[in-house]
Amino acid sequence: MNDVMTIGLDLAKNTFYAVALNARGKRQWRKKLTRKRMRSHFARMPACRIAMEAYGSAHYWARKLKAQGHEVLLLPPQHVKGYLHGLAP
Repeated sequence: MNDVMTIGLDLAKNTFYAVALNARGKRQWRKKLTRKRMRSHFARMPACRIAMEAYGSAHYWARKLKAQGHEVLLLPPQHVKGYLHGLAP
């Protein structure tokens, strides 16, 4: 996990998915996290960039993750679809 640069976080009600990419954009890992485990999982990680769709509880999680030293990017919902299909840079 040392070379993890960006983590894409898909927020849901009870289960979240995180996908980590290295500096070259290659997938390092994909994890399914429960709401209960998410905060402790990111607390153990070195500071990195976390991107998520800006809606609902995203602002709450952004505050929690920033407090742990991570850089958080909130993406507008209309721009997230391109990232899902690999269309955005």
